[in-house]
Amino acid sequence: MHACAFLAFVLLGAGAAHAQNGFRTVTDEDVKRVDQSAILIDTHNDVTSDTVAGLDIGKPRTDGHTDIP
Repeated sequence: MHACAFLAFVLLGAGAAHAQNGFRTVTDEDVKRVDQSAILIDTHNDVTSDTVAGLDIGKPRTDGHTDIP
């Protein structure tokens, strides 16, 4: 399941009124609406462990996603 679709499922399910069986049906339109209105930020970054291992963040990087020359 795509991360945004999962997030939409969780958000829609959390505040929804439950049907008799305890579950609410989440439609593709529900997922699309939440996906288009949500801000999703990936804050995972290994730069801290890389600097402990000796990385100098003052030099350009050729691998990884953090480059603060």
